[in-house]
Amino acid sequence: MGKRIVEIRRRANTTNLPDNIYEEAKQEIGPAFSSNGKTATGLSLDEVKLFMPKVINIPESDNSFYQEVERYFANLSFDVPKTGVQLEIGIDSNKMPVNVEDFVKYRFALANPLVAGHGTKPNRSHRFVIVDIAAAKEAEYETLKLQKEAYKEFIKLTGDTDRMDMVLRVFNVNPKKLDAEDKELRLEKILKSDPAGFLGIATNKDLEIISMINECISKEILRKVGNAIFNADENIGNSMDEAVLYLKDKQNSGVYTMLKARLESF
Repeated sequence: MGKRIVEIRRRANTTNLPDNIYEEAKQEIGPAFSSNGKTATGLSLDEVKLFMPKVINIPESDNSFYQEVERYFANLSFDVPKTGVQLEIGIDSNKMPVNVEDFVKYRFALANPLVAGHGTKPNRSHRFVIVDIAAAKEAEYETLKLQKEAYKEFIKLTGDTDRMDMVLRVFNVNPKKLDAEDKELRLEKILKSDPAGFLGIATNKDLEIISMINECISKEILRKVGNAIFNADENIGNSMDEAVLYLKDKQNSGVYTMLKARLESF
């Protein structure tokens, strides 16, 4: 596996303290306790036997080993400055941590209820978050690629007023109330807040039908109950995808024509 860096960061200020005081205040991760009343180490018994002799310089065979391990974790704490703390948690080819002390600190932090592990959404009780640096970088780059693709479609849309209006309707924006500049500004706002959703709609081959269904719902020509869509009392789909398939079916071409006519009458 090799090297792998994580960073423990403070959460953003959610207290009543001014930001400058909050940032300068000392914040540290210290011992937490498990259900048996002992200090939570975050390590299994096998890991304690394997890793801790290298940390406390006492062999596992020594009679005082487990007492000293308990003492070590009971006294372990480390400061998390506003710039964060980086730890090396990689595993080498022998299945040993590249940096044993960093790995032990990482597991110790994970066992603390004040710390949200990487991939975990922080809640109100969390004061710290652990970020996988490589994974975070990869996620940021994937988001950047998505945004670039979305902007390509955005440029195409700005040259096609009809499709621009269709996309706006799908996102519950009435294009008739906007001038050309406002339409572009609203579309870019949608793109920035949800690039994946924007890209999915802008490139959808059924955009025209989806837009028409949304407009019919907004004008109460169709009804939406939960996710189901009704034409009068007839359920034409339990989701948008099903409603699209219904209206694409040649057997229902009469319904499609009627809906378009009703829209035009508005």
